[in-house]
Amino acid sequence: MPSWVQSPVTAKDLEYIRQTRFWEAVAGGAKTLDSGTVRLLGQPAIWGEYTWKANQAGIDMELHGFDLMFIYDSRLVGISFHNAVMPLNSNETAQQRFERYAPLFQLMISSIDVFNRYEK
Repeated sequence: MPSWVQSPVTAKDLEYIRQTRFWEAVAGGAKTLDSGTVRLLGQPAIWGEYTWKANQAGIDMELHGFDLMFIYDSRLVGISFHNAVMPLNSNETAQQRFERYAPLFQLMISSIDVFNRYEK
């Protein structure tokens, strides 16, 4: 995270991260497809969907990612979902593969909870 994001994290920090497209800095050369704000576990949250290309060990890959960040107990929690398509899988784009797995990602997001949330 950028050095200016310190505990306690606020909804204003989240919005700044979304507007500056932080995930583009993490995934060099990434292009944001969409982003927005939601509430998760009753707390402010942001999301960003993006795509980028990379070369790992001489293998060109097309990647598609989705990041979700939320505040819990004044801390920033981030979850990333990524998939990659390499030349061996060239019959499918990263976008198509992401859309195929999107229902699974949605189920995983809907199952997110944090320890001791109801004890407060």
